[in-house]
Amino acid sequence: MFNINFNLRLQNSKNETPIFAVIRYDRLKIVFPIGIKINPKYWNKDNQKAKQSVNFPTSTEFNLRLENIKQTITETYNRFLNEHDNSSPSTIELSDLLKEKLRPDIAPSKVDDFNSYYELRFIKHLTNKINTKTGLFIATKTIQGHKRTLSLLKEFKTKIPFEKIDLDFYNDFIEFLKEKRFSINTIGKHIKLLKTVLFEAQEDYKTVFVSKRFKSFSEETTAIYLNEIELTMLEDIDLSNDKRLSKVRDFFLLGCWTGLRFSDLLQLKPEHIGINSIQLKAQKTNKSFVTPIFAPSRRILDKYIIDGKQGIPKGISNQKLNKYVKELGKMLPELHVKISVQESKGNLKISKELCKYEMISSHTARRSYATNQFKSNAPIASIMASTGHKTQKEFLKYIRMTDDEHIQKLIENYNERKLKVV
Repeated sequence: MFNINFNLRLQNSKNETPIFAVIRYDRLKIVFPIGIKINPKYWNKDNQKAKQSVNFPTSTEFNLRLENIKQTITETYNRFLNEHDNSSPSTIELSDLLKEKLRPDIAPSKVDDFNSYYELRFIKHLTNKINTKTGLFIATKTIQGHKRTLSLLKEFKTKIPFEKIDLDFYNDFIEFLKEKRFSINTIGKHIKLLKTVLFEAQEDYKTVFVSKRFKSFSEETTAIYLNEIELTMLEDIDLSNDKRLSKVRDFFLLGCWTGLRFSDLLQLKPEHIGINSIQLKAQKTNKSFVTPIFAPSRRILDKYIIDGKQGIPKGISNQKLNKYVKELGKMLPELHVKISVQESKGNLKISKELCKYEMISSHTARRSYATNQFKSNAPIASIMASTGHKTQKEFLKYIRMTDDEHIQKLIENYNERKLKVV
């Protein structure tokens, strides 16, 4: 089934925004920029046409142009079928044909090896692609990750012929990354991104080889959480003469007591805050979720009520937060306890000792929330509902209790059961 829809890039924009043709066929999907824009207030989402309006007098001509584009796309697809014995084009083949017909300004660049494919066909068009799991455009962080992987591939080999992508290539590239003393998790992330591109290249070029033995991998990192006593100690530090750290503390502790991701804390607005809960749509997953407002969260939020209106602790960059929370943690003698850390760097296992405060980061907040709620015997399903986790496997990665804490929890649980029996 061949289907074409027209969608706006930014539905709620106050200014003109590009229109994309979303083309679906044979379980494939192309999001193609047709090269025209419109202000959303003149767009009829249901009919996928411009509204008839005195303020948009060229709506008739505009809609005729859309129809012509739709007809050109359909004719291009059908012509390919006729010329290739009813065999459907790959997404790359159809995109290239449409560029020639509709967008000569973005005509396809020459691709003669995997590195050029990665750069000119994959990364170049990522900003216009939609994540099929979330329905959102590809995140900037993901694009940056692909650019870094491509940079390493170019450093590894200037040109990589498609036919040379085999198990030897996979093993040699991993050895190259190990020689750069990257951690196991960093190497695993690059392999994961590489596999994503290889699978897409395989759809476009049937000769591309992707072995089942191309495995991405990871190792558990030494990560900490802050227990509720430590969180209370942080809240009680006198920062009346340090507005910078005071705001950082409020922002960080709000994450520790709500479980919100850093990206969600940044987008938090007064309208998301209710009497007993915070409800918003997660930026990462585009799914709505709700998390409770405990007394410590309420104390923080109440500090930002001005003239009866709720305010929000001002966010900062992830890099600055990671730096400043260590500065904050250093003020507590209790966080100077040493923790042994082991990690893989290339082929080496490195052991070192760090003070607990040196290991605090933005991720510590969400980890602290999940672990403290788990320790309090809150139902896992309820905790997951407030963190937005969909699987127990992913949720349990956030639990950072020590062996002694696990033993203590089991003893407490046993004693509670015995008391109930008596």
